[in-house]
Amino acid sequence: RPGAPALWLARHGGGVDAVFWAWWPRGDEGDAALAEECARLGLPALFVGEPKGGCTGSDAVWERAGAPRPLSSEAEGLGGVDVPRWPGVRDRTWHVGRRGARAALG
Repeated sequence: RPGAPALWLARHGGGVDAVFWAWWPRGDEGDAALAEECARLGLPALFVGEPKGGCTGSDAVWERAGAPRPLSSEAEGLGGVDVPRWPGVRDRTWHVGRRGARAALG
């Protein structure tokens, strides 16, 4: 159901430190709803997928939820590792949420 993860988080997310999703279905605006709920709760959200217009997720996550930023694997101390990319696919790890939220991740 569109929006179901955001509803769950709103009701039960008191003990959640961060949210992660990968390859959200194309055109399903539940990703934007979840990112907005994370922002409302002050939680960092990480996701793997393509940039706006790609084959994963909705355009709404880029328009409504604030600007997702590429997770800088070097700056985050991850040794430059990101997700594998197959030919023609632009997957990468993105961060939505408050800056300085790294402490909640580690």
